[in-house]
Amino acid sequence: MWTSLRHLNIGNCFGIEDEGLEHLTDLVALTHLDVSTDYNIRDLTCMMITDEGMKHVEKLTALRHLSLAGCRLIGSEGFRRLRSCANLEHLNLDEFGALPDACMQCVGMLSCLTTLSLYDCRLDSGLCHISALKSLRHLNLGLCGQVTNGGLDILEGLEALRHLSLFCCTQVSDEGLRYVGMCGKLEYLNISSVGRITDEGMRHVLKLRSLTSLDLSESLDVTDRGLDEISGLVSLQDLNLKRAGISDRTLERLGNLEGLRRLNLSCLSNITDGGLVQLARLTALKELNLEYCELVSADGEAYLRECLPCL
Repeated sequence: MWTSLRHLNIGNCFGIEDEGLEHLTDLVALTHLDVSTDYNIRDLTCMMITDEGMKHVEKLTALRHLSLAGCRLIGSEGFRRLRSCANLEHLNLDEFGALPDACMQCVGMLSCLTTLSLYDCRLDSGLCHISALKSLRHLNLGLCGQVTNGGLDILEGLEALRHLSLFCCTQVSDEGLRYVGMCGKLEYLNISSVGRITDEGMRHVLKLRSLTSLDLSESLDVTDRGLDEISGLVSLQDLNLKRAGISDRTLERLGNLEGLRRLNLSCLSNITDGGLVQLARLTALKELNLEYCELVSADGEAYLRECLPCL
């Protein structure tokens, strides 16, 4: 009856354990499967899925999208079974906990992967295996605190990469951004709350002329000097500069980004009404955040709303 089913989401479902996954093996047309669990909900028995359960998943050879987020009891043997799902394109391993080298080696063999999410995972040297994924377009390493500058050398070979998140990778600094700058096709980059980036590191970021979205929030050491060339990012539509170390000088540069639609300037203590005047040229702007900008007055905001009725 259900053999033609293509999408199945049983994430966070109570009572599903390894033996329950056996019932999935008849779903030969299944392309999307979500068995993820919120690891913070301690009593979910979905967390009991182990390597044993993966022997049923490996029979789903039509799978394209698989989410195992939070399934921390799956080990290297379970990952080896993933190799049977050779057509996998999207793999979500968010909040997986430790992902040792043996597990990542198996991930690196999934040559059709275009999207890999490793948000809040503990990675060791196994990160190097990602370099084999030549079709990868989306990579999420957010909150991966063990990723270092040296580990980002994997980016050199990922020529198809379009989306990259290094959110809160606290060991990444300017040196790591050198590798980010080699990803010439990047359209989305999140380097919010990384270890420490400065104007020096921004030289590499501003080479990425295909960027449409850039998140630099919490980059306190990025100043006006580091963003002097930001007007060269002519495709930029979404920019987050919350709590960066900038002033009106940068706002003058932003006034040249005619395609900008969303701009976050919250928590900037050095921008004034005079700087806002420069933003009046951004006729495509639809969202502007000026919260906690102490030197911006109600009159300054009113002037912008008058100039930009779409806000």
